[in-house]
Amino acid sequence: MSAVVREIYRKHGTPPVAKIFTGHPLLAQMLNVFKGRGVGREVIPAAWVGTARNDCYVVVSKVEVAKGLKSGRVWGTQYWHGKPASKSNHRIRTGSMTWTVRDLPRPKCLP
Repeated sequence: MSAVVREIYRKHGTPPVAKIFTGHPLLAQMLNVFKGRGVGREVIPAAWVGTARNDCYVVVSKVEVAKGLKSGRVWGTQYWHGKPASKSNHRIRTGSMTWTVRDLPRPKCLP
């Protein structure tokens, strides 16, 4: 981090979003900063990005965040190789989150 940013943080405090993302963010924490708490977003474990599993993802359908934004629960539909793996929504079990979950990079359509 640059000296300028450290100086700003020291004078004015850490912004709320930076406080959330200290260390590895939990899935519920990360989705909470998006409009609608990330409902409808496609997420993928960071370990899968750039591998053959790029077409395997979860579409978030519901997010419940606990007080203090430190934890929460996330529900969604899992897709495996572009096809739904289940017909109904299920809770996304993230465990201790040893890996982070990010937005799925989607290729842009060619005209």
